[in-house]
Amino acid sequence: MKILLVDPPWYALQNIFAATVSLGLASIAGVLEARGHEVHIFNGDLYTTQGCGGESTLSRTMPSLQDEHPAYLRLRKVLRQTRPEAVGITSMTAEYPSACTVARIVREECDEVPIVIGGVHPTLIPEEVIAHDLFDYVVIGEGEETATALFDVLGSGGNPGTVAGIGYRHAGSVVRTEERPLIENLDAIPLPSYRGLIDRLDHKTADLGGVITSRGCPYLCLYCASKALWTRRVRFRSIERVLEEISGLYQDGVRLFRLHDDTFTIKEDRVRVFCDGMKSFPGVRWSCDTRVDLLGDSLAVHMRAAGCYQVNLGIESGSERIRSLFAKNVDVARARQLVHTLQRYGIRVTAYFMAGFPTETGPELDATIALARMLSPDNPLFSVFTPYPGTELWNSLQREGKIPERPDYGSYFHHSEALNFSAMDTNEFSARMQAIHAYETAQTRTAALRRLLRHPFIFLSDRKIMREQHAIRIDGHVQ
Repeated sequence: MKILLVDPPWYALQNIFAATVSLGLASIAGVLEARGHEVHIFNGDLYTTQGCGGESTLSRTMPSLQDEHPAYLRLRKVLRQTRPEAVGITSMTAEYPSACTVARIVREECDEVPIVIGGVHPTLIPEEVIAHDLFDYVVIGEGEETATALFDVLGSGGNPGTVAGIGYRHAGSVVRTEERPLIENLDAIPLPSYRGLIDRLDHKTADLGGVITSRGCPYLCLYCASKALWTRRVRFRSIERVLEEISGLYQDGVRLFRLHDDTFTIKEDRVRVFCDGMKSFPGVRWSCDTRVDLLGDSLAVHMRAAGCYQVNLGIESGSERIRSLFAKNVDVARARQLVHTLQRYGIRVTAYFMAGFPTETGPELDATIALARMLSPDNPLFSVFTPYPGTELWNSLQREGKIPERPDYGSYFHHSEALNFSAMDTNEFSARMQAIHAYETAQTRTAALRRLLRHPFIFLSDRKIMREQHAIRIDGHVQ
């Protein structure tokens, strides 16, 4: 079949240029191509109102879904040019209204083609999504095997009911097939493919830098949807397979990589093998996420020598009560030591914090701000507590009447001005958030100067590579 995979515009609707290509769609594309399908990938966030490479202006309000937006206009042209026989759409919760707009445009341009939706949001609430008449099928959970089996059946005119892990409508009812087991051997999945990326040469090399080396997280943080997607059992790719993927991207000019594992350093020996392999790629830089209790001095040195320029740490709250309530176990003294250790070795630290937890008071949020100031990370990144549909927290908040029965999913993102589940009223919460945003900006600038003075060579070499990766197109031209 001729298949078009679509990542709906979301950042582009806010005029934010964040055109990173969906790793999930690229992974599915690799499997589909190995099965003989012709695949194209449409990255909706490539097209801002200022065209490719527009200025980034962070919005904290829901983006407008206007049909005349350049991303949607480009999608119409792509549909007319490629004439797909099936369309697959990925969607996170905040993207869901845009995914619906994409599906409506597909219906208008290619009336008879089956429309498949997958990703985080449909996986969490598949029955609700498939009940929407814009979509014909929902892929639930990991997409590689399920989507491929479904497109194979659709291409051959077979019975979709034989495909495990999907939902669809039949005779006016929602049908959900048997659950598909998780993929045990992640190395058996073909490497992600960007061969059919629409407007490929307009993408920057950094747009292709996403890599995942494992799936799953064993921790219990109640606000996180990872365990609902991957379970708490961690499955690992072999380092050899990961390096094979990185080698191919390196040959395409990619030098800036983002490791998307929930907790990258969960196995220290494995990380060391990875670092040894990364030394074979001169000029690379990479970042990862981990926990404060899973990284020490010796490993940090090894990571920096292998090109690690940034580590992202989840701290979340300065209130011990809030951390305990939401099962986020953080040793504050250890966090302070680790932040200073990483900075001493020239590794930039992003610390994640969250505001607006259910029952959180003003003094508790003040404690989070105080903790951020004490840790002094290079990039303090505050987000607004955001529950995910279908999770225990979502259901609890809905029972309490804090989430409507028909929510506006487009407002459920981590910088939304519409969300406040705390004990603070709107004015009190808004005032504190304004102070937080001012602190974030000031701290980021101060930390950059501190890093320049402390590690001038590292600072300048890291920045040079990052700027080039965000400026050089895949064809080698600079924009």
